[in-house]
Amino acid sequence: MNASNKAPVPLIHGMWSDADTLHELQGAFGESGYTVEAITLPHHCPRKQHTAASRSALAKSRLQDYVNCVLKLLAIRLECPL
Repeated sequence: MNASNKAPVPLIHGMWSDADTLHELQGAFGESGYTVEAITLPHHCPRKQHTAASRSALAKSRLQDYVNCVLKLLAIRLECPL
């Protein structure tokens, strides 16, 4: 737990977006005393930054790839997430 005894909150964006789209939600949790981390899933980035290669990689991504990414990120945290 953090100093406020609140579990950290991982935020995971939806399809065709990235962690930056969660800034308002991240701020709201932060103002309430939570430690928050918005996670960008593999091959996701702002639309203007995509290349043909990144679109191809994104098209080949599977749900299990995302699950593995999130589990890996959470496993390296010292605290148990909410």
